[in-house]
Amino acid sequence: MKLMVGFILLFFLGACSDFSRPKQLDKVELLETQLKELKVVFDSDSMELIVQEINTIESRLQMYFETDTLQLELIKKLDSFKRVKPALLFVLENENRIIDTRNQRFESLSKLRFDIENGVGLRDKYDENIRFEEVEMNKYCVFVNYCDSTTTYSFKTFNTLQNDVRSFSLRLEEKYKVQ
Repeated sequence: MKLMVGFILLFFLGACSDFSRPKQLDKVELLETQLKELKVVFDSDSMELIVQEINTIESRLQMYFETDTLQLELIKKLDSFKRVKPALLFVLENENRIIDTRNQRFESLSKLRFDIENGVGLRDKYDENIRFEEVEMNKYCVFVNYCDSTTTYSFKTFNTLQNDVRSFSLRLEEKYKVQ
């Protein structure tokens, strides 16, 4: 008798989950769309070129810089300029992580979609699995958007300050050679 009640309860729970299937599939599809639309392409070549240019300028500054009087505006520019390199290096170092995580998210969502469509696995856990995917997607989106905004800001800062800082470092080099 207990076995029969358990079977009926299990059948009823399975049937109820079938009613939720369209909504569950819509949620999974929304997550897949969100993942597809997320910008994860970073211009690694440009980032590496900028880091090389910063290294060249930093080297020149370290070699020829003397503690004579500097203008406050130039100090601010140098300070902002030196922050570009670590920001870009952070993004470059995490590029593979971003790609790997994106692939993992696609794979996980694909498996979840398959399970829901075919009624495979623990059907009573589908909603819990969808919530897990939503949380993971949110963390991933925050990280990717942070990397994207960091890259954009760093490119802008570099482009704005590069000529002034490079000119300053070249003047220091010239001054040193004249002495």
